[in-house]
Amino acid sequence: MNEKLNERIKSLAVCAAIILGIIALAFGISKYVLNQKAEDKALNFNEYRVQAEEITYSPETYTGGEVTVTIAPSILDSANQGKAETANDKVLIQYQLTSVDGHDQLDDNGWVNYTGPFSIPENAKVNTRLVTLGNTGTVTDMNFTGPVTSKDITNIAVAKIGSKTYKTLADAIDAWANLTTQEKQTSKIEMLANTSENVTIPQSEEIKLDLCGFVVSGKEGTSPTVVVNGKLNLIDTGKSAGNGEKTYGSITSSANTAVKVTGANSGLTLGTNEVAQGGNTEVVNTNGPVLNGGTGNNGVVVEEGGKLEFYDGKITAPSQAGTNTAIIVNNTPVGESNINL
Repeated sequence: MNEKLNERIKSLAVCAAIILGIIALAFGISKYVLNQKAEDKALNFNEYRVQAEEITYSPETYTGGEVTVTIAPSILDSANQGKAETANDKVLIQYQLTSVDGHDQLDDNGWVNYTGPFSIPENAKVNTRLVTLGNTGTVTDMNFTGPVTSKDITNIAVAKIGSKTYKTLADAIDAWANLTTQEKQTSKIEMLANTSENVTIPQSEEIKLDLCGFVVSGKEGTSPTVVVNGKLNLIDTGKSAGNGEKTYGSITSSANTAVKVTGANSGLTLGTNEVAQGGNTEVVNTNGPVLNGGTGNNGVVVEEGGKLEFYDGKITAPSQAGTNTAIIVNNTPVGESNINL
């Protein structure tokens, strides 16, 4: 008799535990359910999220400038249908900016209410989520916080070494010094976008730069676009223009000289010497690289002790009353307005 009573008590206890568990689960889930009165249905926690494809940015191609980010979750309008601006259950978008690896927060304000498209000046991870205002009408007392959706924005760059991108060509040149000797022998700096800056090749470095069809133009002023104190091998593999065609870039100056080679042991090599690299014949590409001094300026200036090797491309300096020359070596003009191979 006692055994049967004990079994019944145990059964009732198990049933009670199951019922309480169901109630607790229902209560917990209810925290993450928002009612849509207009459609008389509820959406679960994971449905209230921004989709990755709803985080867009422009431009999508590589750029040295800022990128504009837009967050437009399709669920937002239906979730807020019929709700007042200050309603406790009004759904808002929030975003947070961190470094691409997620380790560093880029905005001191943390999570920010999204009010429209915003600009970012550097590569970043954009984290987004949906929230409600809560009972007090302030975001600090949120009664709903949806799951986080992230998107990496990594196109704010003009150059790369391998898979590592850099916002400026100068940054890439600085980073070159940190490569190992073996890495330098097999690596090159590749342009990803046009850039307007003046850069210097350090005396101790020998760098290969591929224009990849983009333009490096100097800023307004009296400095050459590129000053070569070390050694620079400039090539241009071009970029696709469709139908098997390519377009080519240039190093251009609007105020002085496209490239200046300074002093002893400095040198500029335009193109590739296939024979020196073990080839049987020399292949000349007349399309690139291009050095353009611009009207009234010089294409290349080589100071005493410097060296110029010319295998591919062309050097131009449109004439203006004899004030410019394509190539000047040790203060002596050796080329007219245009030199083509």
